Amino acid sequence: RWRGFAIHQALIALTIGRRQALSDAVAETRSPVMIEQIKNFLRLAPKTAEKSGDGDALQSAVTVLLVRAARLDGQFDTVEHDAIVAAIGAHFELTAPAAAALIEEAAAIDADSTDLYRFSKTIRAEMDHDQRLAMMEMLWHVIYADGEVHDHEAALMRRLAGLLYVSDQESGTLRRRVRDKLGLA
Repeated sequence: RWRGFAIHQALIALTIGRRQALSDAVAETRSPVMIEQIKNFLRLAPKTAEKSGDGDALQSAVTVLLVRAARLDGQFDTVEHDAIVAAIGAHFELTAPAAAALIEEAAAIDADSTDLYRFSKTIRAEMDHDQRLAMMEMLWHVIYADGEVHDHEAALMRRLAGLLYVSDQESGTLRRRVRDKLGLA
């Protein structure tokens, strides 16, 4: 009965994020088996990047989507990499090495991910409509970095527009704006 209470307290501490309370609950069990079970649970718990107000989660979500857009044509070349570095460097006020490190982390996350929803959810929660439009423009810049739009890239942009509550008209306007800036016909 006491162990069940200690586990309950540990889970409450985990849920509300109080590390000290978690440490106290673990210490109260005085059972090596119980401590190992809790450690295993914590190791297996998914690390979510959806905490409100978490700038790192927003940076990660935006960068993962930019990397995904760059990879969809089957190539992730230096032109697209440099476009992402410039976009996130300017938007998040990052140095080039910090932006490159963020891209590397995002590429690893993207390789393990199949959905767009968790990233779009973070972006919707953290960005207002105008900021989401700016992010869509960054995506179009990355897509047009190699001078052309592939079918998969266009499909990604349509899906993201819906997930980010950006109208097709707004996305089309942003697309034309980027093409004009880059001098593409």
